[in-house]
Amino acid sequence: MGTKGIVHMGFNYTLSEQISKIFASESPANELDILGWVWENTSENIFNNIISESPQAPLQPQKQTILHHFIAHFLWAYLDYWNYDYIDQCFPSEDPDGYREHLRDLAKILLEYGQEPPNYEPILETIILADERDENICIQVDDSEGVKEYEVKEIFVELIDSFMERISNIEEEIANSTFFLLFKDKDFLFNFNLFLSDYIQKLDQSYFDDHGVVKRCSYIPQWLKTAIMFRDNGCCQICGKNLTGVFDSLEPCDLHYDHVIPLSKFGTNDPVNFQILCQSCNEKKGDSIYKPQYRYMLPWSM
Repeated sequence: MGTKGIVHMGFNYTLSEQISKIFASESPANELDILGWVWENTSENIFNNIISESPQAPLQPQKQTILHHFIAHFLWAYLDYWNYDYIDQCFPSEDPDGYREHLRDLAKILLEYGQEPPNYEPILETIILADERDENICIQVDDSEGVKEYEVKEIFVELIDSFMERISNIEEEIANSTFFLLFKDKDFLFNFNLFLSDYIQKLDQSYFDDHGVVKRCSYIPQWLKTAIMFRDNGCCQICGKNLTGVFDSLEPCDLHYDHVIPLSKFGTNDPVNFQILCQSCNEKKGDSIYKPQYRYMLPWSM
């Protein structure tokens, strides 16, 4: 997986906003179930599949986090819902230019990630012309298997599928760029981890110690310590104490990497469930659940 990427931000903002809204709602499970109707999938199946894909993720920090896996699943549920809802609701359309607008939106996603979209204009003109005449005509297409006939709606679906095939090639880039935004959203991370804990407690016994607590990871890798320190601006996430040791002296024992949702409350060792706390705040927090607090400092006030 690449560590650096350049994209023209746009679709990842849309995707991260949709994901954040779902987990801020009163019933994220219901929202995910509604979105998953195209696949006849449920939120429980989605998270079960995620754990199946990365069974060690709850136990040991992985760079490909649980959130990365969720974003990838959500991407296809979101696109399928968007595409097929449009087809069902808007085809045929009183505004044929809507077809072009929908395909342009798909093309924009590809272009943001440096991918060339399919050449859809010639066939789209034929579809629009047929729609304007209110004709359910068949379009002849000469492909590798010979000349085939497609109805107008069918060929539009074929066009969308050609976009989706190319989007599948940039799934990892979309997941990474969306993660980049969500990893900074502390309210979302809290909601996501709290929601995830409902599924973690249903895992088999191999994930828990003799007291029914999620097993603690054997160590926190340096790449994760660096990432959490950078994201949290080197400050205790409860009291705001500087934990970098740059401006104030810092005892080595004063920096703690804390689980936002405690392991005893079915939190995980996934990177998105860590934050930094000072020793005093960590001891006060214990295995309680604290809602996140946002702290800011102007660069020239440091």
